[in-house]
Amino acid sequence: MAGLHLVTSIGTGEYVETAYRLGEREVRARFAPVALARLLGDLRGACASVLVTPKARARWYDAAASELAELGLAPEPVEIPEGRNEDELLAIFEAITRRVPAGASVVLDVTYGLRHLPFVHLAALAFLTGLRDVQVRGIYYGAFELDRQAPPILELTPLFNLLRWYHALEMARETGNLTGVARQFEEEAKRRGPSGMAERDLRAAVEPLSKLSIALATGLPLEAGLHAAALGAAIRALAGAAAGGRARASRLVLATLEEVVAPWAVANGSEPAPAGKGAMCLDRAELERELGLAEWYAGHGDHAKALGLLREWLVNAVLVARGETAGWLDYNARRKPAEEALNGLSERRKRGLASESGGRLGELWERVSQRRNRVQHAGMTVDNIRLSIAKLAEEAAACRAVLGDLARGDAPPAGTGRLLVTALGNSPGVLFSALRAVAPDAAIIVTSETAQARLAEAVAAAGAERVPRDVLVLQDPHRGWREVEARFGAQVDPLLAGAHEVVANLTGGTTAMQYGVEWTALRARRLGTPVGRLMLVDTRSPEEQRERPYEVAEAVWLEGTRPREP
Repeated sequence: MAGLHLVTSIGTGEYVETAYRLGEREVRARFAPVALARLLGDLRGACASVLVTPKARARWYDAAASELAELGLAPEPVEIPEGRNEDELLAIFEAITRRVPAGASVVLDVTYGLRHLPFVHLAALAFLTGLRDVQVRGIYYGAFELDRQAPPILELTPLFNLLRWYHALEMARETGNLTGVARQFEEEAKRRGPSGMAERDLRAAVEPLSKLSIALATGLPLEAGLHAAALGAAIRALAGAAAGGRARASRLVLATLEEVVAPWAVANGSEPAPAGKGAMCLDRAELERELGLAEWYAGHGDHAKALGLLREWLVNAVLVARGETAGWLDYNARRKPAEEALNGLSERRKRGLASESGGRLGELWERVSQRRNRVQHAGMTVDNIRLSIAKLAEEAAACRAVLGDLARGDAPPAGTGRLLVTALGNSPGVLFSALRAVAPDAAIIVTSETAQARLAEAVAAAGAERVPRDVLVLQDPHRGWREVEARFGAQVDPLLAGAHEVVANLTGGTTAMQYGVEWTALRARRLGTPVGRLMLVDTRSPEEQRERPYEVAEAVWLEGTRPREP
């Protein structure tokens, strides 16, 4: 039955009445466990398991049990061997763990017995507290070596609590699971006597502990950073308030806990943490923090969280390199364009259009994204998923190398100038209006042999003679889509990769010519170049358009940067 439980022992030595001291109180007794029961004063009704060898039981058990019973305890002998070998030591361990029920509150007296017996006690208590929900109320030792006339009874509980803290902190560092640390804070708040930390301050640390544990377990690096910063502030407040007899142990625990959570925190030391994710700054320090967390996940073989974070980290790295960190959490405005740039680098690498560093970044992005997708989609693919902690570490190391590239200014190229892609059919006014509406720095014109005859005239009318242009002539302007796929790629790819923006005009020309425009725009997207689209609206009659082709049509922008002055 669970309840209060005294675990003690009796040896075969000579026991005489002695004055025992606990703090300011003193009592005289022949047996140390009897003196402890009197000094504590609240063990009435407790079970008392008295560990005895057969010799000790024959000599002293009856006398000690009688005095314990007079104090309201219920003693019971627990015969144990002397512990001469491993089997006997384990037999003592089993005797203790069988005797103490789950959920009990234990007071342990380690005054008597052979000198190695306290190590067995320690192992048994660790087992019982960890697996049987046993609470350690106190551990005491009558130190005859210090004063044989009036030996002090020393409370050793804080040392055992440090072992509990060690286990909780080790679990936190190894797994990110802070539930054990939170439980220790709760237990510390409930303990009697000077804890070294105020209960109010202890409980103030539990909320950020819980939130940080959930964020780490879920793989949310920004939330984890904010909660770790809040916990760090709570830890520093506790350390500053620690006072009393156990302050040294408290400060030791808190310093270790702060060391564990500091690498995860958005702000360390005395720097104020951001009020929320919207106030977080994306800079090199944040990249270092996020990468450190990804490396921590990788080191523990957590592929899903490590790969998910590394993918988003690469997006952040591009934003930092390009100086596009304002509103960095806005997906449409910032993150999606950065993803497209990374996809483009991967595609450019395959086509021989990327720089050396850009090719490395594109290849890394493709590799991390593919592996992340396979894990996140629960391996629902015909290929067998082969996971390797060593490979995961390589991905993290490759991302750290990216930091070096970015430090040298090797940002993914953004390109220069606006490139117009348009068709030119038998209505030259379409090219004229497109040039006027877009004011491009260069142009790709999809046309036919017949329509090409009026190209120079339309360009001159638009005042765009100095605009470089590449002309793609379809031999079959009505069924030439196969020509587009077979011939145009090698010619347009360098132009698309070198542009800052591609604008596709969806008006004019034959269906095959329009296919060429759309195909080229799609190819630009795959290369990571931003694409805009517009339509030209001319409500005049066909006759009027033929008579006066060079009147500016209305430009309707479907996406992309709005028009600028020519």
